[in-house]
Amino acid sequence: MMPPAAPLARWQKAFRYVLVDEYQDTNHAQYRLLQLLAKRRPLVVVFEDLHWAEPTLIELIRFIAEDEANTPLMIVGSARPEL
Repeated sequence: MMPPAAPLARWQKAFRYVLVDEYQDTNHAQYRLLQLLAKRRPLVVVFEDLHWAEPTLIELIRFIAEDEANTPLMIVGSARPEL
């Protein structure tokens, strides 16, 4: 289901930076927010310290990467070499 166009456009303009954290209860909501924001302009999503990430965050990143071939979204991650 797509949100109404006017509020969506307002929120797409309002957010230039968004912090996504690893709360498994909100993974779907965070994913949906990124998806909607990327519809307006290309989006870069940066995940830091992936060596400390919980499996749910890795799952979220994998889901975004596999599911969004048509969304202008780049995923960047940083981790220690042992990851």
